[in-house]
Amino acid sequence: MTDQLRKIRKQIAALNAGIVPFGSWGEEGVPHHDFTRILAAMDPDEARRSRRKFRKLWRKIAKESEASSKSLGRRASRDMGLHKVTPNRQEKNTRKLLVDFRLASENK
Repeated sequence: MTDQLRKIRKQIAALNAGIVPFGSWGEEGVPHHDFTRILAAMDPDEARRSRRKFRKLWRKIAKESEASSKSLGRRASRDMGLHKVTPNRQEKNTRKLLVDFRLASENK
């Protein structure tokens, strides 16, 4: 499978899940990962639903990773920002990557 086809499948999986695809194309025609701008351009109700669906997916992945891999321990918790009210940029990006990876692996 070509790289382009993989990207398209991941984006379709994200859209089917109701979230903004990771690496969405910006106005400049360049992929970016800043969901704030994308969500700001959306209808407020749609943006809210998309954020909530992302958080739901993220919590599901976090619970599974915490339960299945005690060997990862504190490092994984720290990298993902588990049990933090306001994660920093790196933790948010790790969360985005994990959700993106999960969607890609589920839709091969």
